[in-house]
Amino acid sequence: MGNRLPRTILSPQTVACEPGLLAAGAAWLMTAKTLTFGVNFLLPILLVRRLSVSEFGLYKQAFLIVNTAIGMLPLGFATSAFYFWPRQAERRDGLVFNILLFYSFVTGVAGLILVWRPTLLAAIFHDPELVKYGAAIGAVVLLWGASSFLETVAIANGETRLASGFIVAIQISKALFLIGAVLWSPTVGALVGAALIHGVIQMSVAVAYLGSRFGRFWTRLDISLLRVQLAYALPHGFAAWLYWVHVELHQYFVAHRFNAAVFAIYAVGCFQLPFLAILCESVGSIAIPRVSRLHKEGRFQEIVTLTADLARKLALILFPTYAFLLVTRRELITVLFTKQYLASAPILALNLTLIPLAIVLTAGDPVIRAHNEARFFLTKVRLALTGLTLAGLWFATNRFGLLGPIAVVVVVTFLERVALALKVGSLLELGRRDLVLFKDLPKLGLASAAAGLVALMAREFFAGWGAMVVLLGCALVFSVAYVALLLVSGVPTRGEREAVLRFFVRPRDADAPRVKAA
Repeated sequence: MGNRLPRTILSPQTVACEPGLLAAGAAWLMTAKTLTFGVNFLLPILLVRRLSVSEFGLYKQAFLIVNTAIGMLPLGFATSAFYFWPRQAERRDGLVFNILLFYSFVTGVAGLILVWRPTLLAAIFHDPELVKYGAAIGAVVLLWGASSFLETVAIANGETRLASGFIVAIQISKALFLIGAVLWSPTVGALVGAALIHGVIQMSVAVAYLGSRFGRFWTRLDISLLRVQLAYALPHGFAAWLYWVHVELHQYFVAHRFNAAVFAIYAVGCFQLPFLAILCESVGSIAIPRVSRLHKEGRFQEIVTLTADLARKLALILFPTYAFLLVTRRELITVLFTKQYLASAPILALNLTLIPLAIVLTAGDPVIRAHNEARFFLTKVRLALTGLTLAGLWFATNRFGLLGPIAVVVVVTFLERVALALKVGSLLELGRRDLVLFKDLPKLGLASAAAGLVALMAREFFAGWGAMVVLLGCALVFSVAYVALLLVSGVPTRGEREAVLRFFVRPRDADAPRVKAA
C-alpha cells in the first residue's frame, strides 16, 4: 500500500452515482432469490400450525442433517465451473461430468452411511426418534445433494434466466410437496417422504438438463481436470467449513443436549429474516466488483468513501430493524409461530444482535477481496476462533442452557467483526480526517434507540389488543419516530430528500392532467 495517489475527501454521492451497478443477469438472480427466500420463510410458519412442538423439532433436526450435508460436503466444487468454463471451453463436457460425479460421490457416501448406520442419528441428536427415518433421510441427502449444482452450471453456461427459473421452481416444488405432506399427514415421516419424491424430480431435471446441453457427457471422465478442479475448490471449501463451525454448529450442540421439543424452541429463536440476507447479498454483489475496479485503478480514497457510504446505507436499515424487532420480539414470535414458542423470545433477543454486526462484514468484505495480500485473512481469523467456538459451545450449552450457545455465536461473531474492521482500517489507511465520512453512524444508532424507546411505550399502550395489532401499531409509531429523528438530526442528504419527494410527488403530477381535463 505504499504508492498511493493523492487523497481527496469525496462525497459518498460522487462514488455512488456511477452507472451500470447491476447487470440484467444479476437482477434475474436477485429476483429469484427473493422469491425463494419468501417461500423458505413461509414454509416453517405453515408447518408450526400443523405439527406439534416435538414433531416440529424433529422436522428441524432431520432437515438440519440434510442441509448440512448438501451445503458442506460438496465443498462448493460446482463453483469451479465459473473459473474453468472460459478457460477450458473444449473440456466442458468433462467439467460438468466431474461436478456431477463429485457431488454424487460425497453425498452418496453420506447417504449410504445413514442407510447403513441410522443409529448415528441417535448419537447426534438427543431423541432416537429420527433413527427410523435414517434410510429415507440418507436417500434425500443423495438426491438433493447430487443435483444441487443445477443452477450453478446453468449460470456458468450463460443461461441466467433459466438458472433463475431453476432456483424458483426447485424451492416452490419442495415447498408444495412438504405442505401437501403435512396437510395429508402431520408427521415427520410424511415430510421426509415428500422430500424424497421432490428429490427424484430434482435429480431427473438435473440429468435431463445436462443431457440436453452436453450430450453424452457421462462418457467424458477427465481425471486431470478433476485434480485441477479439486485444487481450486478445496481452499474455498475449507473456509466454508470454518464459517459453518461458527454459525451453524451451535444447533448440533443444542440438538444433542436437549430433546426435540426444546430444540424446536431454540430453532425458532434462531430464525433469520429473509429480506436481511437479500439486502446484504445484493449490496455485496454490487460492491465487490466496484471496489476491485477502484483498487485496480488506484482510486484508493474512493474506496474509503464507498465503504463509508455502504456502512451508512446499511445502518440506515439494519439499526432500526434491530431496535424494532428487539422491542416487539414476543409479538413477532406469536404472529409467526404462535404462542407455543414464546419461550424463544430470550434466544431471539440475542440472535438479533447479529443484525447490526452484519454491517461490518458486508461493507468490509469487498475491501478484503480487493487486496490480494489479505485474501486469507478471514480464513485465518475463523481458524483462530474455532477453538474458542468449540470450547465455548461445549461449556455454555451444559452450563447456561439454550441461551449459552447463541451467546457464544454472538461473542465469536463480534470478535471476528472487530478483527475485520481493524484489518479494513489498516488496508485503507484510515485516519482522523476519514472519520467525518462515518459521522452518521452514531446518529443512526441513537435515532434507532430513541425510536425503539418510543415503540416500547406504544407497546404498553397497545397491550391487550392482540399480537398483530401491537406489532402493526408499534411499527407505525416506530417508523414515524425514526423518520422524525432522522430529519431532526440532519442525516438525510439533500439528494436523498429530493429522491423521497420525487417518489411520492411524481404519481400525483402524473394524475394531475387527467383530473384537470376531466
